[in-house]
Amino acid sequence: MKVSSQYMLAVHTMLMTAHFADGSVTSERVAESAHCNPVMVRKAFAKLRAANLIVTRPGRGRTDLARPADEITLWDIYGAVMGTDAEEMFRMYDGSPDCPVGSNIRGLLDGHFGRVVNAIRSELSSVTLADLAAELEGSRSAEQDGRREKVGMSA
Repeated sequence: MKVSSQYMLAVHTMLMTAHFADGSVTSERVAESAHCNPVMVRKAFAKLRAANLIVTRPGRGRTDLARPADEITLWDIYGAVMGTDAEEMFRMYDGSPDCPVGSNIRGLLDGHFGRVVNAIRSELSSVTLADLAAELEGSRSAEQDGRREKVGMSA
């Protein structure tokens, strides 16, 4: 299964919005951070806004979370960008009704794909934006400590 880079960009956008709580997150700022085109970010903003995950104030360059970071999960973000059912995750086609394989392939795979979707939902639902923000802060602190040790400074 392949996950679109649009999802990664949406998570990046949400994490920046949580991290920079002053609301100073713009499509240009996210694009610079993610090394991508601002148009891609604006598409992610539109999906996140439609899913009521962010609130933007055009003309002011202000983006805020629509609800607290501990109430937004990776599954919420995934659903906003990618959809949340097996048909959307696994592109299925209708096989030939004249073939024993083609006429049954969808029915054979539906249950298996459904279980995969449930496992993904469970895992992504267990991680909040607040969890990621805390992990980011932890990695930044460790990185800063490492730099201090390199130059012989103490904390």
